[in-house]
Amino acid sequence: MRNYSFRAPEWSCIILTLGLLVLTPVAQQASSTTQPPNEYAPNFIGYVSSTGSYVRITCMPELIYSSSGSYAACLNMSHTRTAIATTCVSGSMPVYPRSTVTCPETAPLCAWDYVNSDLKDEVPLTMVGCGTTSDPWDYYRETTSSTSLKSTSGRDDHSTLETVTTSTSRETSLSSDTPSQDSPSTQPNLAWIAGPIVGGIAGIAIIVLLTWIVILLRRRTVR
Repeated sequence: MRNYSFRAPEWSCIILTLGLLVLTPVAQQASSTTQPPNEYAPNFIGYVSSTGSYVRITCMPELIYSSSGSYAACLNMSHTRTAIATTCVSGSMPVYPRSTVTCPETAPLCAWDYVNSDLKDEVPLTMVGCGTTSDPWDYYRETTSSTSLKSTSGRDDHSTLETVTTSTSRETSLSSDTPSQDSPSTQPNLAWIAGPIVGGIAGIAIIVLLTWIVILLRRRTVR
């Protein structure tokens, strides 16, 4: 008959080990469920001060917030080519690295907004786009005050900036993507000019060469 009896210290060690094995997964699960929400979601722009609190502002769901250098924008990354506007001309035309577009009638004014990393940021990023007002707004990626009572993809008065394309634009602010393709160049195509010129020069060279050969042959015949 086998002896399955254990002394008291052995039982206490076994119970302690089993307790640790059971409690460890429970502790891990508890810590994973208490993580704070991710305020830096792909379409999160920042918080805007509104009547003593801060309202959370995001790009439209299909767009993501992106920055490059000193500039930022809401972009549609499904396009093969994206660009960020850097300035305005004529009060109604955002300027992209290789193209310029005109603001739509629903948001006729080109203007600047600023994205601050926090309330003390002295060098914010610039968001250039079209809106119904040219008054700049400040976004804050982080704040030291209690934040928003609500989330939105645009200002309540729908006056936030939107970036536009040459073919379509959206009513809601900060929702459209930048031009997916560069605007056609306005410079004239010089290929039709260069072709005849090069061909004419080659023709003249051939005629001169043939004339020179004929002259040489005649001189040899005379001798």
